[in-house]
Amino acid sequence: ADALIDGWLYTGDLGYLDDDGYLHITGRKKELIVLSNGKKAVPSHVEGILLADPCFDQVVVFGDGRNFLTALVVPQFGNLANAMSCEGSPEVIARDPKVRTFLETRIQQALKVVATYEQVRKIVVLPEPFSVAKEELTVSLKLRRGVIFEHHRAELEALYRE
Repeated sequence: ADALIDGWLYTGDLGYLDDDGYLHITGRKKELIVLSNGKKAVPSHVEGILLADPCFDQVVVFGDGRNFLTALVVPQFGNLANAMSCEGSPEVIARDPKVRTFLETRIQQALKVVATYEQVRKIVVLPEPFSVAKEELTVSLKLRRGVIFEHHRAELEALYRE
């Protein structure tokens, strides 16, 4: 009874109805990012668009209370090496400014379909994926955003100071 209010089922999911009347779930309300200007972004929607690119393995969008979105990005190193003809360990590749510029360009291209406030403006390229062992993923491989943000707080804060 608590979940039904005025004929609506309140599940905490976000979504939209398409022209054919189908419901598309785009994320969870509790995962909503509210920017400092009051605009609301659904990180899973932005992340999903970026993950469609073969050069990205994992992406986590950040920006709650900030004036723009940033992201932690784990490249798909094999595809990235093929696309850029770059070599080296993941640590070396992740620190390369050319790699960051290449990935930022791909992000800008992919996110042309979203609103300006949903654009990711700056990124941190990470050399290793998020893991269950570091408690950044659940056993069902869902992102544990709070843990991930805590582990990378310094890098994220630096993006907003630059």
